[in-house]
Amino acid sequence: GTSNRLPGRLLGDGRIETHGAALEIPVPEHLRGALTVTVCIRPEHVTLRRDGADASGRTGTVTAIAFAGPTVRAHVSIPDGQTLLADVPTHEWLPLGIRRGDTVTWSVRQGAAILLPASDG
Repeated sequence: GTSNRLPGRLLGDGRIETHGAALEIPVPEHLRGALTVTVCIRPEHVTLRRDGADASGRTGTVTAIAFAGPTVRAHVSIPDGQTLLADVPTHEWLPLGIRRGDTVTWSVRQGAAILLPASDG
């Protein structure tokens, strides 16, 4: 299936840095000595908020929106120019009032991201 694959760096305190933002992701034993990893996030596990002001550093700009019945797929350009895909249930999307060009804050549902060796990404 579709996944967002982001380059990550282990911070040593149970957090992973990706694109200037720190995410709390369990690090499997076999990756604990790695310097870099690939953070794998399915689009349905990405959440968006309209206000782009967030101290987490997880912001981006909505570049495209596609309605697909029960979900809306948003394409979000993040700081390095990579596109993050977010599949948001339509009933959650409509009240957000997000439009193309808006700055949003993105996050990952707790426990939803997984780590892969950097060479697998």
